[in-house]
Amino acid sequence: MAVLFDREAVMEELLASKPNPSLSEIYSHQCRALQVQEDPNVKRIFEQTTPGGITSLDLASFVFSPAAFNAVMEVSRMLPNLASLNLANTNLKPESVQSLVEMAAQHPSLTSISLANNNSLGFAAAKLLLPLIKENKRFIELDVEGTTMAAPTKELIRKVLLSNQTYVQNQVKETRGRTPTSEADDDEGLVVTDIADQSWPSHAATTAESRSDSFAAVVPVSDEIMPVTKADAPDPARMNVLDVKARNHELKSALMEQEERLNQYHIDLLNKCDGKQREIKRRQNVGQHMMQQFRDGWKWPLKSDFNVATCVAEFALNLSEEELESYYKHYAPQARPVDIAVKSLLTELL
Repeated sequence: MAVLFDREAVMEELLASKPNPSLSEIYSHQCRALQVQEDPNVKRIFEQTTPGGITSLDLASFVFSPAAFNAVMEVSRMLPNLASLNLANTNLKPESVQSLVEMAAQHPSLTSISLANNNSLGFAAAKLLLPLIKENKRFIELDVEGTTMAAPTKELIRKVLLSNQTYVQNQVKETRGRTPTSEADDDEGLVVTDIADQSWPSHAATTAESRSDSFAAVVPVSDEIMPVTKADAPDPARMNVLDVKARNHELKSALMEQEERLNQYHIDLLNKCDGKQREIKRRQNVGQHMMQQFRDGWKWPLKSDFNVATCVAEFALNLSEEELESYYKHYAPQARPVDIAVKSLLTELL
Protein backbone atom coordinates (compact mmCIF):
# COMPACT_ATOMS: atom_id res chain seq x y z
CA MET A 1 0.00 0.00 0.00
CA ALA A 2 1.38 3.43 -0.95
CA VAL A 3 2.35 5.73 1.91
CA LEU A 4 1.03 9.31 1.77
CA PHE A 5 4.04 11.61 2.08
CA ASP A 6 3.93 15.30 2.95
CA ARG A 7 7.49 16.62 2.70
CA GLU A 8 6.87 19.87 4.56
CA ALA A 9 4.90 18.23 7.35
CA VAL A 10 7.62 15.61 7.85
CA MET A 11 10.34 18.26 8.18
CA GLU A 12 8.21 20.42 10.47
CA GLU A 13 7.69 17.43 12.74
CA LEU A 14 11.44 16.75 12.84
CA LEU A 15 12.40 20.40 13.46
CA ALA A 16 9.83 20.66 16.22
CA SER A 17 11.56 17.85 18.13
CA LYS A 18 15.14 18.71 17.09
CA PRO A 19 15.84 22.25 15.81
CA ASN A 20 19.26 21.42 14.31
CA PRO A 21 19.17 17.78 13.16
CA SER A 22 22.15 16.02 11.58
CA LEU A 23 22.01 14.32 8.19
CA SER A 24 21.76 10.86 9.74
CA GLU A 25 18.85 12.03 11.92
CA ILE A 26 17.11 13.49 8.87
CA TYR A 27 17.64 10.21 7.02
CA SER A 28 16.26 8.16 9.92
CA HIS A 29 13.22 10.43 10.20
CA GLN A 30 12.53 10.20 6.45
CA CYS A 31 12.73 6.38 6.60
CA ARG A 32 10.22 6.31 9.44
CA ALA A 33 7.89 8.64 7.55
CA LEU A 34 8.07 6.40 4.46
CA GLN A 35 7.84 3.23 6.59
CA VAL A 36 11.06 1.68 5.26
CA GLN A 37 14.03 0.17 7.03
CA GLU A 38 17.18 2.24 7.30
CA ASP A 39 20.24 1.18 5.31
CA PRO A 40 23.18 1.18 7.77
CA ASN A 41 25.71 1.86 5.00
CA VAL A 42 23.79 4.91 3.77
CA LYS A 43 23.38 6.15 7.33
CA ARG A 44 27.12 5.75 7.91
CA ILE A 45 27.81 8.03 4.92
CA PHE A 46 25.51 10.72 6.30
CA GLU A 47 27.01 10.43 9.78
CA GLN A 48 30.48 11.34 8.54
CA THR A 49 29.71 14.85 7.29
CA THR A 50 27.45 17.88 7.43
CA PRO A 51 24.94 18.97 4.74
CA GLY A 52 27.29 21.58 3.30
CA GLY A 53 30.24 19.20 3.31
CA ILE A 54 28.94 16.81 0.67
CA THR A 55 29.78 17.70 -2.92
CA SER A 56 29.79 14.15 -4.27
CA LEU A 57 27.46 11.36 -3.09
CA ASP A 58 28.67 7.90 -4.11
CA LEU A 59 25.95 5.25 -3.75
CA ALA A 60 27.28 2.88 -6.40
CA SER A 61 26.37 -0.82 -5.92
CA PHE A 62 23.79 -0.02 -3.23
CA VAL A 63 20.45 -1.75 -3.75
CA PHE A 64 17.32 0.30 -3.03
CA SER A 65 13.65 -0.45 -3.00
CA PRO A 66 11.56 2.39 -4.50
CA ALA A 67 10.51 3.62 -1.04
CA ALA A 68 14.08 3.43 0.35
CA PHE A 69 15.34 5.34 -2.69
CA ASN A 70 12.76 8.07 -2.05
CA ALA A 71 14.16 8.52 1.45
CA VAL A 72 17.68 9.03 0.03
CA MET A 73 16.36 11.55 -2.50
CA GLU A 74 14.64 13.52 0.27
CA VAL A 75 17.97 13.82 2.11
CA SER A 76 19.76 14.74 -1.14
CA ARG A 77 17.49 17.78 -1.47
CA MET A 78 19.13 19.14 1.70
CA LEU A 79 22.72 18.98 0.39
CA PRO A 80 23.25 22.51 -0.97
CA ASN A 81 26.71 21.83 -2.47
CA LEU A 82 25.96 18.44 -4.02
CA ALA A 83 27.39 18.41 -7.55
CA SER A 84 27.79 14.72 -8.38
CA LEU A 85 25.50 11.76 -7.67
CA ASN A 86 26.68 8.22 -8.45
CA LEU A 87 23.86 5.65 -8.71
CA ALA A 88 25.71 3.14 -10.88
CA ASN A 89 24.83 -0.55 -10.49
CA THR A 90 22.09 0.08 -7.93
CA ASN A 91 19.41 -2.05 -9.63
CA LEU A 92 17.35 1.12 -9.97
CA LYS A 93 13.77 0.60 -11.13
CA PRO A 94 11.99 2.85 -13.68
CA GLU A 95 9.50 4.03 -11.05
CA SER A 96 12.40 5.43 -8.98
CA VAL A 97 13.57 7.67 -11.83
CA GLN A 98 10.59 9.98 -11.24
CA SER A 99 11.80 10.67 -7.69
CA LEU A 100 15.34 11.27 -8.97
CA VAL A 101 14.18 13.68 -11.66
CA GLU A 102 12.02 15.67 -9.23
CA MET A 103 14.96 16.08 -6.85
CA ALA A 104 17.48 16.88 -9.60
CA ALA A 105 15.26 19.47 -11.29
CA GLN A 106 14.98 21.48 -8.05
CA HIS A 107 18.56 21.05 -6.87
CA PRO A 108 20.65 24.22 -7.39
CA SER A 109 24.14 22.70 -7.77
CA LEU A 110 23.75 19.15 -9.08
CA THR A 111 25.45 18.81 -12.50
CA SER A 112 26.46 15.16 -12.82
CA ILE A 113 24.48 11.91 -12.45
CA SER A 114 25.61 8.36 -13.15
CA LEU A 115 23.01 5.65 -13.84
CA ALA A 116 25.45 3.21 -15.43
CA ASN A 117 24.78 -0.55 -15.35
CA ASN A 118 21.13 -0.24 -14.32
CA ASN A 119 19.72 -2.65 -16.92
CA SER A 120 16.12 -2.06 -15.80
CA LEU A 121 16.22 1.50 -17.18
CA GLY A 122 15.01 1.85 -20.76
CA PHE A 123 12.58 3.96 -22.75
CA ALA A 124 10.43 4.96 -19.75
CA ALA A 125 13.50 6.32 -17.92
CA ALA A 126 14.74 8.14 -21.03
CA LYS A 127 11.38 9.93 -21.37
CA LEU A 128 11.95 11.44 -17.91
CA LEU A 129 15.69 12.11 -18.16
CA LEU A 130 15.74 13.86 -21.55
CA PRO A 131 13.41 16.72 -20.49
CA LEU A 132 15.48 17.09 -17.30
CA ILE A 133 18.76 17.75 -19.11
CA LYS A 134 17.12 19.80 -21.87
CA GLU A 135 15.37 22.17 -19.48
CA ASN A 136 18.21 22.37 -16.93
CA LYS A 137 21.37 23.24 -18.85
CA ARG A 138 23.58 22.94 -15.77
CA PHE A 139 23.62 19.15 -16.26
CA ILE A 140 26.79 18.32 -18.19
CA GLU A 141 27.16 14.63 -17.29
CA LEU A 142 24.61 11.81 -17.42
CA ASP A 143 26.09 8.32 -17.65
CA VAL A 144 23.58 5.81 -19.06
CA GLU A 145 26.00 3.15 -20.30
CA GLY A 146 24.91 -0.35 -19.36
CA THR A 147 21.20 0.54 -19.46
CA THR A 148 18.71 -0.88 -21.97
CA MET A 149 18.22 2.48 -23.69
CA ALA A 150 18.54 2.29 -27.46
CA ALA A 151 21.66 3.58 -29.18
CA PRO A 152 19.83 6.56 -30.78
CA THR A 153 18.54 7.57 -27.35
CA LYS A 154 22.05 7.49 -25.89
CA GLU A 155 23.31 9.53 -28.85
CA LEU A 156 20.58 12.10 -28.29
CA ILE A 157 21.53 12.36 -24.60
CA ARG A 158 25.17 12.83 -25.59
CA LYS A 159 24.29 15.69 -27.96
CA VAL A 160 22.12 17.42 -25.36
CA LEU A 161 24.95 17.18 -22.81
CA LEU A 162 27.38 18.59 -25.39
CA SER A 163 25.01 21.52 -25.89
CA ASN A 164 24.83 22.03 -22.13
CA GLN A 165 28.62 21.99 -21.83
CA THR A 166 28.89 24.62 -24.56
CA TYR A 167 26.27 26.72 -22.83
CA VAL A 168 28.10 26.53 -19.48
CA GLN A 169 31.42 27.47 -21.10
CA ASN A 170 29.85 30.47 -22.82
CA GLN A 171 28.14 31.53 -19.63
CA VAL A 172 31.47 31.41 -17.75
CA LYS A 173 33.13 33.52 -20.43
CA GLU A 174 30.29 36.03 -20.33
CA THR A 175 30.51 36.26 -16.55
CA ARG A 176 34.23 36.93 -16.78
CA GLY A 177 33.61 39.55 -19.47
CA ARG A 178 31.18 41.40 -17.24
CA THR A 179 33.61 41.60 -14.30
CA PRO A 180 37.03 42.74 -15.63
CA THR A 181 39.83 43.10 -13.11
CA SER A 182 40.35 46.72 -14.02
CA GLU A 183 36.77 47.88 -13.75
CA ALA A 184 37.92 50.48 -11.19
CA ASP A 185 39.64 52.35 -14.05
CA ASP A 186 37.16 54.89 -15.45
CA ASP A 187 38.83 54.80 -18.89
CA GLU A 188 38.44 51.04 -19.29
CA GLY A 189 35.42 48.76 -19.44
CA LEU A 190 32.99 47.04 -21.74
CA VAL A 191 31.82 48.59 -24.98
CA VAL A 192 28.06 49.17 -25.00
CA THR A 193 26.52 48.53 -28.42
CA ASP A 194 22.94 49.49 -27.73
CA ILE A 195 23.85 53.24 -27.84
CA ALA A 196 24.03 53.90 -31.56
CA ASP A 197 25.72 57.33 -31.69
CA GLN A 198 28.33 56.79 -28.97
CA SER A 199 31.86 57.82 -30.04
CA TRP A 200 34.72 56.04 -28.27
CA PRO A 201 38.15 57.48 -27.42
CA SER A 202 41.14 55.92 -29.13
CA HIS A 203 42.70 54.59 -25.93
CA ALA A 204 39.48 52.73 -25.10
CA ALA A 205 39.52 51.07 -28.51
CA THR A 206 43.19 50.16 -28.02
CA THR A 207 42.35 48.65 -24.64
CA ALA A 208 39.56 46.56 -26.19
CA GLU A 209 41.89 45.31 -28.91
CA SER A 210 44.62 44.45 -26.41
CA ARG A 211 42.10 42.29 -24.53
CA SER A 212 40.87 40.34 -27.52
CA ASP A 213 41.86 37.09 -25.79
CA SER A 214 39.32 37.71 -23.00
CA PHE A 215 36.67 39.97 -24.56
CA ALA A 216 35.19 40.44 -27.97
CA ALA A 217 35.67 43.82 -29.62
CA VAL A 218 32.02 44.53 -28.87
CA VAL A 219 30.43 42.95 -25.82
CA PRO A 220 26.69 43.61 -25.36
CA VAL A 221 25.54 44.45 -21.87
CA SER A 222 22.50 42.33 -21.13
CA ASP A 223 21.04 40.39 -18.25
CA GLU A 224 19.74 37.72 -20.59
CA ILE A 225 21.43 34.36 -20.84
CA MET A 226 23.86 34.13 -23.74
CA PRO A 227 22.52 31.76 -26.41
CA VAL A 228 24.57 28.83 -27.64
CA THR A 229 25.90 29.70 -31.10
CA LYS A 230 28.90 27.41 -31.50
CA ALA A 231 29.03 25.08 -34.47
CA ASP A 232 29.22 21.98 -32.30
CA ALA A 233 25.86 22.71 -30.64
CA PRO A 234 23.19 20.35 -32.03
CA ASP A 235 20.47 21.66 -34.30
CA PRO A 236 17.08 21.61 -32.43
CA ALA A 237 15.32 20.25 -35.51
CA ARG A 238 17.87 17.45 -35.81
CA MET A 239 17.54 16.73 -32.07
CA ASN A 240 13.78 16.36 -32.52
CA VAL A 241 14.33 13.96 -35.42
CA LEU A 242 16.77 11.95 -33.32
CA ASP A 243 14.27 11.95 -30.48
CA VAL A 244 11.57 10.55 -32.79
CA LYS A 245 13.98 7.96 -34.17
CA ALA A 246 14.98 6.95 -30.66
CA ARG A 247 11.36 6.52 -29.61
CA ASN A 248 10.59 4.55 -32.76
CA HIS A 249 13.61 2.34 -32.14
CA GLU A 250 12.53 1.75 -28.54
CA LEU A 251 8.99 0.91 -29.69
CA LYS A 252 10.29 -1.42 -32.39
CA SER A 253 12.55 -3.16 -29.88
CA ALA A 254 9.64 -3.59 -27.48
CA LEU A 255 7.39 -4.95 -30.25
CA MET A 256 10.08 -7.35 -31.45
CA GLU A 257 10.55 -8.61 -27.91
CA GLN A 258 6.80 -9.11 -27.54
CA GLU A 259 6.65 -10.80 -30.96
CA GLU A 260 9.35 -13.25 -29.90
CA ARG A 261 7.46 -14.00 -26.71
CA LEU A 262 4.21 -14.55 -28.63
CA ASN A 263 5.93 -16.84 -31.12
CA GLN A 264 7.44 -18.86 -28.32
CA TYR A 265 4.06 -19.00 -26.55
CA HIS A 266 2.44 -20.20 -29.81
CA ILE A 267 5.04 -22.96 -30.15
CA ASP A 268 4.58 -23.99 -26.52
CA LEU A 269 0.80 -23.99 -26.93
CA LEU A 270 1.02 -26.19 -30.05
CA ASN A 271 3.31 -28.63 -28.25
CA LYS A 272 0.98 -28.71 -25.27
CA CYS A 273 -2.09 -29.33 -27.48
CA ASP A 274 -0.24 -32.05 -29.37
CA GLY A 275 0.66 -33.73 -26.10
CA LYS A 276 -2.96 -33.50 -24.92
CA GLN A 277 -4.19 -35.04 -28.17
CA ARG A 278 -1.74 -37.91 -27.87
CA GLU A 279 -2.88 -38.51 -24.29
CA ILE A 280 -6.56 -38.50 -25.37
CA LYS A 281 -5.77 -40.98 -28.17
CA ARG A 282 -3.88 -43.22 -25.76
CA ARG A 283 -6.76 -43.24 -23.28
CA GLN A 284 -9.23 -43.91 -26.08
CA ASN A 285 -7.22 -46.94 -27.17
CA VAL A 286 -7.01 -48.16 -23.59
CA GLY A 287 -10.79 -47.79 -23.20
CA GLN A 288 -11.49 -49.64 -26.43
CA HIS A 289 -9.16 -52.45 -25.39
CA MET A 290 -10.88 -52.76 -22.02
CA MET A 291 -14.30 -52.85 -23.67
CA GLN A 292 -13.14 -55.60 -26.03
CA GLN A 293 -11.79 -57.58 -23.10
CA PHE A 294 -15.15 -57.14 -21.35
CA ARG A 295 -17.02 -58.35 -24.44
CA ASP A 296 -14.72 -61.35 -24.80
CA GLY A 297 -15.06 -62.27 -21.12
CA TRP A 298 -18.86 -62.00 -21.02
CA LYS A 299 -19.83 -63.34 -24.44
CA TRP A 300 -23.15 -65.28 -24.38
CA PRO A 301 -23.93 -68.13 -26.78
CA LEU A 302 -26.37 -67.42 -29.57
CA LYS A 303 -29.87 -68.93 -29.39
CA SER A 304 -29.15 -71.09 -32.39
CA ASP A 305 -26.23 -72.70 -30.53
CA PHE A 306 -28.12 -73.33 -27.30
CA ASN A 307 -29.35 -76.79 -26.41
CA VAL A 308 -29.89 -78.62 -23.19
CA ALA A 309 -27.20 -81.24 -23.74
CA THR A 310 -24.52 -78.59 -24.45
CA CYS A 311 -25.55 -76.59 -21.37
CA VAL A 312 -25.36 -79.72 -19.11
CA ALA A 313 -21.93 -80.60 -20.51
CA GLU A 314 -20.33 -77.11 -20.41
CA PHE A 315 -21.56 -76.10 -16.97
CA ALA A 316 -21.14 -79.59 -15.42
CA LEU A 317 -24.65 -79.58 -14.01
CA ASN A 318 -25.79 -82.35 -11.69
CA LEU A 319 -29.24 -82.29 -13.28
CA SER A 320 -30.28 -84.69 -15.89
CA GLU A 321 -31.33 -83.49 -19.28
CA GLU A 322 -35.01 -84.31 -18.54
CA GLU A 323 -34.94 -82.34 -15.27
CA LEU A 324 -33.32 -79.37 -16.98
CA GLU A 325 -35.98 -79.38 -19.68
CA SER A 326 -38.68 -79.49 -16.97
CA TYR A 327 -37.16 -76.48 -15.20
CA TYR A 328 -36.83 -74.65 -18.51
CA LYS A 329 -40.51 -75.13 -19.22
CA HIS A 330 -41.57 -73.74 -15.85
CA TYR A 331 -39.03 -70.87 -15.48
CA ALA A 332 -38.32 -69.75 -19.05
CA PRO A 333 -39.00 -66.00 -19.52
CA GLN A 334 -42.21 -65.22 -21.36
CA ALA A 335 -42.71 -62.66 -24.09
CA ARG A 336 -45.89 -61.41 -22.38
CA PRO A 337 -47.36 -61.60 -18.83
CA VAL A 338 -49.02 -64.94 -17.99
CA ASP A 339 -51.19 -65.98 -15.11
CA ILE A 340 -49.50 -68.45 -12.82
CA ALA A 341 -51.54 -70.97 -10.87
CA VAL A 342 -50.09 -70.17 -7.48
CA LYS A 343 -52.40 -72.58 -5.59
CA SER A 344 -51.34 -75.65 -7.56
CA LEU A 345 -47.63 -74.66 -7.17
CA LEU A 346 -47.98 -74.24 -3.42
CA THR A 347 -49.81 -77.52 -3.14
CA GLU A 348 -47.07 -79.27 -5.05
CA LEU A 349 -44.35 -77.72 -2.92
CA LEU A 350 -46.10 -78.61 0.32
